[in-house]
Amino acid sequence: MYRAVRVFRKAGFAAAGGVPSFGTDLEESLLLTDKEKSGEVLSPDRLPGLRYNLWNYLKYEINFIREVIAISWYWLNGWI
Repeated sequence: MYRAVRVFRKAGFAAAGGVPSFGTDLEESLLLTDKEKSGEVLSPDRLPGLRYNLWNYLKYEINFIREVIAISWYWLNGWI
């Protein structure tokens, strides 16, 4: 969002602004079966919070690094 707003302002749009959006994670209870919720069967490999949140947080880190590199590239080229 920062990058887009800065480019628009550099192009002459004085009233450029933006609001970021954020995704939400699923609750762990939605990822479990009915038997696992009741406690009848809980296999050791069923850790949905660890499994899904790990990949979500890794994706956030990749997006952050990508934006830092892109902002640096735009700044070096004089676009912002």
